Amino acid sequence: MPLETIAIQALVGVSSGMILFIVASGLSLIFGVLRVINFAHGSLYMLGAFLATSVGAWLANQSVGFFGALLIAPLLVALVGAGLEVGLFRRIYRREHLLQLLLTYGLTLIIADVVRMIRAAFRGLQPVVAGHRPRHRGRVDGVVARHALGAADSGGGR
Repeated sequence: MPLETIAIQALVGVSSGMILFIVASGLSLIFGVLRVINFAHGSLYMLGAFLATSVGAWLANQSVGFFGALLIAPLLVALVGAGLEVGLFRRIYRREHLLQLLLTYGLTLIIADVVRMIRAAFRGLQPVVAGHRPRHRGRVDGVVARHALGAADSGGGR
């Protein structure tokens, strides 16, 4: 196997590990602060990525493109999160953890299915990335690495 292929696979593996670190950090932070088991955290992360790529593709012809998507997608996910908080999560804060787990796992399935349905309806809107990483992915990896190293230096928030 060529050395270039091994290096690319290693970078993809490290990048995927950084994304998993973000999701795991969010899950432990939410449980540590709010005492709610929120399995829907990863789905909201996925929804944000989907909205960022969709809005970025939609704004590609305008001058704002990628940076406009970085502003709009988090606002849309924040609205979804606020709706979930007011409509569902406030009702289960004082309940047992099993009910919290069932609700948030159900939300995970629902959000994933909604994204699949929207993606299928607007398939032409999504950019096709074949065989290369988006240019902004390296910047995201750098931010995640700094966050991970900062958490490790501070004792993981203890």
